[in-house]
Amino acid sequence: MPTGKIKTFTQENIELLIKAGMTREEAKSISAIYGENMIVDSTRGIIHIGEVIEMCIESFNEVMKEGPQAREEVRGVKIVLTDMVLHEDAIHRGPAQVIPAVRDAIKDAMLQANPIILEPIQILRVDLPMANLSNISALIQSKRGIIDNVKDDGDKAVITAEMPVASTFNFTNELRSGTEGRGSWSLAGETFKKLPRDIQPIIIKQIRDRKGLEPMQ
Repeated sequence: MPTGKIKTFTQENIELLIKAGMTREEAKSISAIYGENMIVDSTRGIIHIGEVIEMCIESFNEVMKEGPQAREEVRGVKIVLTDMVLHEDAIHRGPAQVIPAVRDAIKDAMLQANPIILEPIQILRVDLPMANLSNISALIQSKRGIIDNVKDDGDKAVITAEMPVASTFNFTNELRSGTEGRGSWSLAGETFKKLPRDIQPIIIKQIRDRKGLEPMQ
């Protein structure tokens, strides 16, 4: 699938988008793709739309690069332009007027859609003595980890678990302490998962504080 400003789609790309749930008309109206996000121009009969569509795409790219909640890259968002009112005087249709207006409109629409934060997850393989299985399992769960599998290998155990990247800090020391130095872990994979809603405001605040941003209104 092409990215950036879209001039024309191949028939193959259009069919893929239709299979993904879009209508044919909407698939043909995609103006730009940024990562896993797209902006669709569904407006009709808007005079001077051709003069500002590039600025709309620029605004879209800015928000997709730094989302409204934590200024982090955005995934899985479709922005649909349905209507706009443009000033009849060209001097009031420049970047200084259009870009902030479109950018703020996209941010507000995203916030009204109740967005979620995706957090990076590491898939871990933990090797440890069987005698320490209980306390290390509890340690993993205390770090919001999820145990996917436990393999019994005689006097040793192998745990496969998912753990937020933010929770892995100091895990090596805690694992060694809990196994008398005989436990170790390695990275088996990486993914992203939805951050639980109940801690999302806390994490957003931490990210914004770290970046020196004002609190969310």
